[in-house]
Amino acid sequence: MVALGHRSRLNCMISQKAACRTRLISVAITSIAICGACSAPDEARGSPARVDAGEGSDAEPAPGDSGATTPRRVVKLSMAHRSACATFNDGTAVCWGSNEYGQVGNGFTGGSYYAPAPVLNLTHAEEVVVSGNHACARLDDGTVQCWGEGFFGALGTGNTLGANVPQEVVGLSGVASIALGGTTTGAILEDETVRVWGADHVLGWSTLPTPVNGLENVEPFIRFGYGNCVGSGGGAALCWGPKDEPLYSFLALDAPLSSPTPVLELDEAVEGGFGFGYACALKARGNVVCWGENSDGKLGDGTTTDHSSPAPVQSLGRALQLSVGCKHACARLEDGTVWCWGSNYWGQLGIGYSYGFSDIPVRVPSLGDVVDLGVGCFASCALRRAV
Repeated sequence: MVALGHRSRLNCMISQKAACRTRLISVAITSIAICGACSAPDEARGSPARVDAGEGSDAEPAPGDSGATTPRRVVKLSMAHRSACATFNDGTAVCWGSNEYGQVGNGFTGGSYYAPAPVLNLTHAEEVVVSGNHACARLDDGTVQCWGEGFFGALGTGNTLGANVPQEVVGLSGVASIALGGTTTGAILEDETVRVWGADHVLGWSTLPTPVNGLENVEPFIRFGYGNCVGSGGGAALCWGPKDEPLYSFLALDAPLSSPTPVLELDEAVEGGFGFGYACALKARGNVVCWGENSDGKLGDGTTTDHSSPAPVQSLGRALQLSVGCKHACARLEDGTVWCWGSNYWGQLGIGYSYGFSDIPVRVPSLGDVVDLGVGCFASCALRRAV
């Protein structure tokens, strides 16, 4: 989270071959630059493109109000394969990138948006989370709104229709966190139980939020989508999903995990994700482990040798956040720096050029004070806190 009273800056590591356009947009009293999701190249970058989100001209306080208006700024960032969203401190949000299914949320469907577009009719948002073809917002009253592709009921509206503006998820309240993956959406409630809607590969297909039996007193989502894992108070992660799920491929399952099952190898995991043939998890103590196929050094262990079980990422300090892309991953450390490893074909490691790979984490130069991080297939974005 971004501390109140600070401005925010969004930095993007953009490729030469699938460049993400960086543009200034006016957002009330603040201007902020946000990278577009991927277009034909017209500006090549292999290092972060930084534009300050200046405070602008604050509005005058109302009569009798001794406080000044708080500058509008980004407080949360979410990035997926083809799109991204940013949430502001005033409860509104913008999205950009592919709009094939209306996932930008601006009332239109089709095409792509190379600059952020306001999400219509969205207020009081605490966070917006984006997946491949849909997005959802958790509001400050504990409800959830979703938009984009509705196939398999991923929007939670009781049907399979899509929407290009936010729609309230039916019968859901008291939500503490949300997670999206493919055509599935999930929520952890304040009572630490779980609701799922959409196409869960084991629990079935539901157009409305459905309780997951056997999940109580859970902590954050570790990964969500084709296979799902949630924390369990520092113990083994509880997972369910298809047998070939990359996140727990090391189990060599003969059948799907048909109900939440403890996975001891993911004990104390608090965050995770998977890309092309590999997966990574962040543990509670700040160490990161990866496993799977290791072309481009995407396991971060100093080799290109595949690993069938979790192995530590080398030369990485204590991490607070992990984001996993198709062929690269990045971690935000406790000192506010960002370190990335894996493929750099599109310049997504942010190290000044766009070729090759790194099989150990490398620091993104001149990037600090980072408070949020997002990684897609071809780009990486970081939200900075300005002093």
